[in-house]
Amino acid sequence: MKRLAIAVFIVCFSGLVFAKGFSITKPDAVGGNLVGMTQDKASYGKGTPLEDELIIGPGVEFFLKYDVSPRFFLTLGTGINTVNHSYKIPNFESSRTTFIPTFEVKAAYKPWSGNKFSPFLMAGLYGFGWQQTIKTDDTYTYPENRAYDGAMFIGGGAEIPINEKVTFMASGDLRFVITSDADPQPQYWAAKAGISYRLPGREGPQLKDEIEYPLGDDELASLDDLFKDSGSSGEFDDLDALFAPEEASGDMAASSGGYDDELNELFDESSDVAYSGNAQTLQNRIQKLRQEMDDGFQQIQQLESKVEENEKVIAALSGDVAGDYVGISSGQLSNQEFKVQYEQVLQKVYSKKYPEAIAGFHALMNGNPNHKLASNCQYWIGECYNALGDYSKAIQAFNTVMEYRSSYKFDDALIMTGLCSMKIGDSENARKKFQELVNRYPDSEYAPKAMRYLGRL
Repeated sequence: MKRLAIAVFIVCFSGLVFAKGFSITKPDAVGGNLVGMTQDKASYGKGTPLEDELIIGPGVEFFLKYDVSPRFFLTLGTGINTVNHSYKIPNFESSRTTFIPTFEVKAAYKPWSGNKFSPFLMAGLYGFGWQQTIKTDDTYTYPENRAYDGAMFIGGGAEIPINEKVTFMASGDLRFVITSDADPQPQYWAAKAGISYRLPGREGPQLKDEIEYPLGDDELASLDDLFKDSGSSGEFDDLDALFAPEEASGDMAASSGGYDDELNELFDESSDVAYSGNAQTLQNRIQKLRQEMDDGFQQIQQLESKVEENEKVIAALSGDVAGDYVGISSGQLSNQEFKVQYEQVLQKVYSKKYPEAIAGFHALMNGNPNHKLASNCQYWIGECYNALGDYSKAIQAFNTVMEYRSSYKFDDALIMTGLCSMKIGDSENARKKFQELVNRYPDSEYAPKAMRYLGRL
């Protein structure tokens, strides 16, 4: 059992090492527990005359809680605990062992997480000083010196959210004293119940000015609807023509042929009667046709210049490396500066300037990796790659969002990963992500949509 406790603690605590943005000075929540402890009777010395009744010693604990990731959390606690003993000895009524001070570090893992009930497994280390009080004939005697020991523990529990800030927590564990000279070494059962309060700023409402992709109210049929244009502008139609050389050359040939036919008609002998005596009209018509041709060539040059600018932006992003972006600082920013620049880059997404938006979000993340909206930047990078049709890079970006210790975009990233997986034909991963969304965020606005997609796979 001790080896199992050590293994569980190592696995849970290792989640901290790889967590993004974790800081021991920035707890996510504070809280307190009422504690009940009793010594396991099997760990008493042989021949100890104990009463059969179970006596639980009361205690209290205060703790700091760190939400390392959606599946891992850590608590650091201190308090006072007691253990009571009742003996079958005349004139020797009872004894009480008081544990003070106590220091506890606990790492916990959630097999799944929901908005209504989240069970967890836990393991940890427990250091304490203790002093025994003995009652005989209404007289208390105290040992002269306080002793200190250490223990490890393993157990489980559950969290039940009461509201956005307050969460009820209950747990139970078995504690093994590993530093005592007693034979056998003491073991204690502990039960806890209390609440935690999430600190302001550690988790907040979603930004009101963000457009909530990926799904609108009427967009459930297919992934293509997520970024479907309501209509193509003339400019984008012309740009498409530039990248379709065969069609473009055909269109230009047809256009040029039309001009040539009309010019030839002007000088065709069969049209001499129609235009005879009207030289001024002929000259005006020729001038008009030439002007239309010049305007057409100027439009082509303008479109080619825009294409060249976009190619430069794309080239700057080759290899997924993004440096400074024009108008966006890559250095450390204050919250207000970050918000202003974040909104500027977000407008690039709304304007469908996806390569520029990717570069901007990379610049913000590089300079501010621990900002509370860094995971949002990562999410929108995934949205941009999705809109560009690069679904593999989109999936990578959405998976990176899930590595953050907290994010406004966990449920968004899960449904988008599932949708992009469907797009590349990976039904197994799509089913896995939709199911994870339903299990972990059953109250999410995307949960019903994920369930409908599960029904189709």
